[in-house]
Amino acid sequence: MLNNHRSTHKNSFLKLVSVLLCFAIVIITLILTVYNVPKTISAEDAIYIERILSESGAEPDKLIRSAQTDFNQEIQIIRQVQESAFTTAPKVRLIPKGTPREPKNLYLVDAAYCTDRARYIDKALRYLGFETRYAALYLNTDKHGFIATLLRKSTAEDADSHALVEVMTKKGWMIVDTRSHWISLTEDSNVVTLNALKNQPTTNFIWDKGNKENAWPLLDRDYYIIYELYSRHGQFYPPYTKYIPDVNWKLFVKENLTTK
Repeated sequence: MLNNHRSTHKNSFLKLVSVLLCFAIVIITLILTVYNVPKTISAEDAIYIERILSESGAEPDKLIRSAQTDFNQEIQIIRQVQESAFTTAPKVRLIPKGTPREPKNLYLVDAAYCTDRARYIDKALRYLGFETRYAALYLNTDKHGFIATLLRKSTAEDADSHALVEVMTKKGWMIVDTRSHWISLTEDSNVVTLNALKNQPTTNFIWDKGNKENAWPLLDRDYYIIYELYSRHGQFYPPYTKYIPDVNWKLFVKENLTTK
């Protein structure tokens, strides 16, 4: 009788573990599907990308990367996309949380924040045939470790976070800023990645004269790089659930585990 009792107790425990494991799998699957920022270019995105480019003086049909074979042509396209974001939304103000921030939404406002312009630049460059990755930067300080930084609320005064885009060129990944008219192109036509720039000041390089401004100040400080994290708070992309971050999970895993 005692052995039977132990066997029944063990079976009940195993069933409970199985139920909890299945529940955990369902929750994880839900997060990875419902709480996932898509990278697809919708028909509406295409309309507004072309509209933004056209109204900023570019000719979208001449910017398709497949038609370009020269590195200098790539740079010209990338600069035109960056410039179109500033032309469309030159002022600095966050598109409200809990609302869409796609190319259409950038087109309809006159002010945007780095994360808003980054979304448009990311989509516009991919629409034109480039490979891109969205990058979130967070200040690394003795006062705030990595986990504290992710949980801490940012303020404009702190300038402790930033969003930008890296784009793959014929010479490798290049930074496209979203607050300054600046790309990580050197005077001798080489490109510098975020990771290469991370441990040294921007003044170590002689930048291309096509840059109208200096790099955003956070790039001269110690920062964490987290690819494909769009927000820590979950309020930038549907379903706008607080405390569940906005992430493209597939690229989040790929880029953060493989990028050095």
